Amino acid sequence: MIRFDQVRAAVNATIEEDKRDVCLRLVDEIERHKLDDSLWTYSVFSRWMRRDPKKVVEDCVNFLASAKKARLLQVHFLAFNPQDPDDIGAHVDDSEVRNAFQSGVLYHPESGRKVENFQDWLVPYFTLGAKSVARFRDE
Repeated sequence: MIRFDQVRAAVNATIEEDKRDVCLRLVDEIERHKLDDSLWTYSVFSRWMRRDPKKVVEDCVNFLASAKKARLLQVHFLAFNPQDPDDIGAHVDDSEVRNAFQSGVLYHPESGRKVENFQDWLVPYFTLGAKSVARFRDE
């Protein structure tokens, strides 16, 4: 199970000094919102961290979604047609996204059609890792 103190220790040991404060404050915000049953986007994280450069916030989010000792977040994807401003998006199964990046082909989860330039369609969102959620629910 990942604990917030372990995540903070990993941030302190791994992240460059110029980004460390932003990452630690982001961990604090995630801890504050951990039971919200929410999904978070880069925009939400950037809003929480108002004064910090968007790129630094994104780097911190990516670290918290990928670093073995600090994997607090899981990344998932929605598919939005970039040419359709009214598209409400469709959840894409994590395994389908992995397969698409390996094969270069993604099929739309609802229509089954091949999606050209699928990277333009995918929008990431983040949730707490399943192990983290189970632990926090028990506290």
